Amino acid sequence: MKEEQIGELRQPVGMLGRTMQSQPLLSTDETNALFEGVVSPDVVDAQKNKVKVPKKTALYFGSFNPLHYGHLAVAEYVIAHIEIYEFLFVLSPHNPHKSVDMLLTAKKRLAALKKEVAKFNKTLKQTPHSTSRRCVKVGVSDIEFSLPEPRYTLNTLAELGRREPNREFLLVVGADSFASMEKWYRGEELLQKYKVIVYPRKGYRVKTKCRKYGAIYLADAPLNNISSTQIREGLSLCTRL
Repeated sequence: MKEEQIGELRQPVGMLGRTMQSQPLLSTDETNALFEGVVSPDVVDAQKNKVKVPKKTALYFGSFNPLHYGHLAVAEYVIAHIEIYEFLFVLSPHNPHKSVDMLLTAKKRLAALKKEVAKFNKTLKQTPHSTSRRCVKVGVSDIEFSLPEPRYTLNTLAELGRREPNREFLLVVGADSFASMEKWYRGEELLQKYKVIVYPRKGYRVKTKCRKYGAIYLADAPLNNISSTQIREGLSLCTRL
């Protein structure tokens, strides 16, 4: 990483000036710290050689048919309690566990998802909370639209890593999904290679499995068992009425 360099002091004043002339060029922050006597030259050398920490992106996969407040509650809790740079809703064009007849077309779901996430993002920035939370980027990813079928989560994560090599990707799942992740395509490898954030679901006890794989369990998160199916059935009922 390039650092800002300060020029040589052309008119040193007193002992401080003579000391700085004999030192290698430092960044402004390092120089200020050295002035205060809180950073040794050894520490400064270590700082110059430190590796850039990858930015963390939380990924929330789903059909989002439609996106509802249960999904948004998960996103809001993760953003508030996990230190991340970005939160992405990753739209799956077709979930192999769901009937195609139940799904709106992928394009319609993508358009609706982008619209609702834009509203959510605006609300999030206007709600009083910490500065770090306001700075989290919230968006939509349609990466799976360009991937061949069958679309497996592990393959999608690998492609994201190829496109964004300086990112660390975290997978957000509900406890119900986490309970069966070992049965997913190369599930063991997926659990070992990527950090998983697990949102609690009523009736699912997964703390032991979380410890086994080093997953983050959001034990204090409020339970919310609303489903897209319930939302669709409610909308259908309203239409009939």
